[in-house]
Amino acid sequence: MTESQDYFGDAHEIHMRLKQTIATMRAEGLPVTQDFKDMEAEFDREFTNKEQLF
Repeated sequence: MTESQDYFGDAHEIHMRLKQTIATMRAEGLPVTQDFKDMEAEFDREFTNKEQLF
């Protein structure tokens, strides 16, 4: 159980940092690469599905 909690904690941290990076890029007028957009969408789907379970 602890290992699972650690994984989701780490994944959540990465997700939040990715969102911050993308927001900064957009604020500075920089293009956001497709791989960043895809990764953000995948994290959003994963966390939305996990939240629906609880």
